[in-house]
Amino acid sequence: MPLTLASSFQSLRVAVTSPFPTSAALMGALALTIVPSLVHADTVGYWRFEPQAFLADSGPHGFNLTTPGSKGAPFEYVSRSTGPGSAFPGKIKGKSNRGMAVGHHNFDYTFLERHFSAEVSEAATTKLSSQLSIEAFVHLTRSSPHSMVIAGQGVQAADGAAWGLVVTSEKNEAIGPLKVLLQFNKAGKEWATSLSMAASDLSLEIGKDFYVAVTADFADTSPEGIIVYVKNLTDNTPLRTARLAHSRHFTQIAPATAPVTIGGDFNGKLPWFGAIDEVRLSNTKLSPAQLLINQQ
Repeated sequence: MPLTLASSFQSLRVAVTSPFPTSAALMGALALTIVPSLVHADTVGYWRFEPQAFLADSGPHGFNLTTPGSKGAPFEYVSRSTGPGSAFPGKIKGKSNRGMAVGHHNFDYTFLERHFSAEVSEAATTKLSSQLSIEAFVHLTRSSPHSMVIAGQGVQAADGAAWGLVVTSEKNEAIGPLKVLLQFNKAGKEWATSLSMAASDLSLEIGKDFYVAVTADFADTSPEGIIVYVKNLTDNTPLRTARLAHSRHFTQIAPATAPVTIGGDFNGKLPWFGAIDEVRLSNTKLSPAQLLINQQ
């Protein structure tokens, strides 16, 4: 099955800013230095989709979502006790996780025909350079004939460097069904003609909750350069990793004007048929200890 990215879908777009302490105090200070933070200096955006602040960016730059031109059924929230997302963490580092974005209520939980967006900041502190990390909690209710974008920046754009965290279709024969991979524009030309990818052997399952992440350093062409993380939350299996060697194709990962998209590509296509929650984008290659899945 070809990996050309095409389908009818409106994406969710976001942009991408005492001198002698007691031993107890000292231990507390040490704990603060070694325990990772949900929002750190390298956080570009962190979208939690909480019911009381559905459009809010919990990151440091206030990249809140907006809904220009959106259509279709409203988003709803899945029950935390049953159904898609019920195995997502209730708390991450002490912060409640009370809901998630889904589609309409017919259990086709999809971002189909919905569109959220915000302008990308030009601030240097929010630009991705040669490193990125993208994380999300996801539930796939059904597959698509084409690859499905969990999140990306500039995917399917006419030109410019771009990246996308993508899952193959259930019937993909070239790479395998429902495999997690990082796609990127290797030459800054038309996406379809300069597409490259780092494909893992890690796959998702329909009807189950997963944590998915990719950390990448495009200056590192060793097997440590791109690492894919997948954890089956429904079955509570161990966190799996895949290390992918690659060729360095660009330094500036994405043009400053390209929106980050969640649930689809730059053109509002490639639907993710399921639920997505806790999406965090960082402009650095996070260590395993910094991943959201390890901060419960």
